[in-house]
Amino acid sequence: FVRRLIRFYPDLCCLFIEAAADAGIPGYCYGDDMSYRSGPMFSPRVFEELFGDSLRRITETAHAQGMKIIVHSCGNTYKLLDWFADCGFDGVHPLEPTAGMELAEGKRMVGERMALVGNIDVSHVLVDGSREEVFSAVKQAIRDAGGGGGYILAPNHSHGTVSVERLRWMMEAAHQYGKYPLAV
Repeated sequence: FVRRLIRFYPDLCCLFIEAAADAGIPGYCYGDDMSYRSGPMFSPRVFEELFGDSLRRITETAHAQGMKIIVHSCGNTYKLLDWFADCGFDGVHPLEPTAGMELAEGKRMVGERMALVGNIDVSHVLVDGSREEVFSAVKQAIRDAGGGGGYILAPNHSHGTVSVERLRWMMEAAHQYGKYPLAV
């Protein structure tokens, strides 16, 4: 049953991608949480065995449509980053800081192969952090992953508790520190 479901899901996903491309959308986010805070739900070998062909088909479909595609997987995905790149993803999100994901390490591991997206904390910084904490988080993210490009500043999730005011501060900080040459 699981293998049948795994074979069915890419058909559905590829139809979504083609519909998005027909609508003029330039990119697609494939979401499928594959990790806990402590690490992947399965070993990379098992992920490859079960999902490798399906994910490559999904990324190939996006690329054939002229689209970029990122993968969203919560948790600590360090052990899956190379595999995500091998499957053809152009970027990875959310690089969850509360799961121990550090942008500098992600950049070191796959920064030449795929874009890093996210890592701005939504458990405190964008919920009830001070303006200084928001600016500090943005500066740190840009410092850790902005050099040479390949980083998209973004919250690591979207939650109803995220403060609109703090999102504005995040954008202000991005405009202040996120232009090349980087001013951090």
